[in-house]
This record gives sequence, C-alpha cells and structure tokens, in this order.
Amino acid sequence: PKMTTNLPAQTVAYKRLSRHDDGRGISIKFPTDMMAGQLSTPTIREYFQDLAKYDRFCKDSQSPPANSTSFYKWIVFMVNQGLSAATINRRVAAVKTIFKYAALSGHVDPEISGKIGLIPGVSERALRDRRRPHARTKIEPGQMDDILAACDPFDLRSLRDLAILKTLATSGIRRAELTQIKQDHIVKRDAGHIIQVLGKTDI
Repeated sequence: PKMTTNLPAQTVAYKRLSRHDDGRGISIKFPTDMMAGQLSTPTIREYFQDLAKYDRFCKDSQSPPANSTSFYKWIVFMVNQGLSAATINRRVAAVKTIFKYAALSGHVDPEISGKIGLIPGVSERALRDRRRPHARTKIEPGQMDDILAACDPFDLRSLRDLAILKTLATSGIRRAELTQIKQDHIVKRDAGHIIQVLGKTDI
C-alpha cells in the first residue's frame, strides 16, 4: 500500500518543544512527514498519540518537553500510574523514535535526542505482576476450528467475522495491518490467495 501523510491535524503540530535542553521557549513543530517512507501511516498516528500523552504530562507537571529529565520523570509517572511494562515501553519507544527523526530533520538539537535515547525503559521482570493474565493466550488449532465453526456463514456480520478470524489465523498479520487491507491487496496465486501488506518493520 502507498503511504500517505494525510493524518489528523492534531498530530502534525507539536509546538511546545524547545531546541534547548533547559526548555527555553523556542516553539517548533514536528511535521508527520519527517517520518515519511520510514514508518506506515497507522504507526505514525499511534506514535503521535503517545507523544500527545508525553506532552500532557509536561503541561501538567510544568516540565520542558525537550529535556531528558522530563522524559525520565514521565516514565516514573507511568510506573506510578500502575501501567504494565509493555505499555510503558511501547510509549517510550514511540516518543524516542519521534525525537530521533526530529533531530535528523533539524527540528530538535541532536544532543537532546541523544540524551533521551539513552534513557532505558522499564524492566518486564520488575513489573511482571502487572501483566494481564490473558494478554497472550495461545489458541490451539482445534480451538480455532471451534471458533470458526461458531460463525454463521449465512449472516453477513458473522461472515465478516469469519473472514477476519481466518485472515488473522492463517497470515500472522497485526491488527493494524488487517484494518488497512484493500481489495487490490489480495492477490490470487496458484490455488489460493496472498495478502500484500506493509508492516511497520518492513523495508
């Protein structure tokens, strides 16, 4: 699929960042197209949503966003909120990535981005008690057959669900990739079909 940067307006402007690590007020913007060709549109959208969470923390705590100490305090804040290690580390990685591309495109001092990039996430082991008990439930082939058999092939909604479940079960694609599938991404090959998707780790 072709990539587009036509994202919601609220994801484009991020005006509170300073070029100085002490937070002196030089307002800048983070355009989403600075990551064009590097990440998929859904991934960019999700990253900027995480950036907005960091921005909200900085506003509420009156902390300068372009500051490694502020970034570390945000991680501590999320730990104190009771969030899981997976959620915290995903948000941390997203904001780090944005700072990296902001530095490459000249929107942030590379030294600031470098300092933020050195800050580690949290330990999965240390926060293992916060894991959801059914976060990664293995579904055996027989169990999946039972789920598929429960779908009514004569009901349109159930037929849609059947198609979604079969696609997920047989392809291994992510949920975000599934939502981006268009008809022309489905290609007939030999006796079956393949789905052409662009994952977030694809080159």
